[in-house]
Amino acid sequence: MVVAGPREIDREWRLVVAGGRVVAASQYAEQGSKSVREGCPEDVRAYAGRMLAEVAWRPDPMFMLDVCEADGQLWLAELSGFSTSWLYQCDLAAVVGRASELAAGAWEGARGTAFAAKQASTFARYTLRTFSTTHDNISFNAPDSTGTTNSSLAGSPC
Repeated sequence: MVVAGPREIDREWRLVVAGGRVVAASQYAEQGSKSVREGCPEDVRAYAGRMLAEVAWRPDPMFMLDVCEADGQLWLAELSGFSTSWLYQCDLAAVVGRASELAAGAWEGARGTAFAAKQASTFARYTLRTFSTTHDNISFNAPDSTGTTNSSLAGSPC
C-alpha cells in the first residue's frame, strides 16, 4: 500500500492497461467535479508507460491505472480491477478488442495444455490396456495422430 498526504487534484484519468501497455484512456474528473471525456494528454500516457516499463509486477493481465494531476505533477492515484471498474469514455472497441485477444490467448493456451495432457492420457490408457508382448514382437493398439489404431512395433521383447 502506498499512502500520500492530501492534495488538491486538478484532473484525473482512467487508463486501461492490457498485456503491459495502455490500450485506452478517459478523463473522469477536473477540479473535483465529474468531467468525462475520451482520451488523455500524451504526457499522461508517457507517465503510465514509464511506470509500466520500470515495474514488472502486474495485478492482472488487464487492469485499470488511475493517474491524477496535482501541484503541476502527475501521480499514480490507484490501481483497480478491470472487471470492477467503470470505463467512462475509454475507447470501447480498443478495450474489447484487446480483452478478446487476451482471453483467446489464455483459452488457447489452456486448451492446448489440456488437449496435450488428454491425448497423452488417452494414449497411455490404450497402451496399458492393450499392451502385449510376444516372443518376437511388441504389439499395442493406440490411436496415432490421425486417429488410426492397431499399430505394432517389431523387435525383441524387453
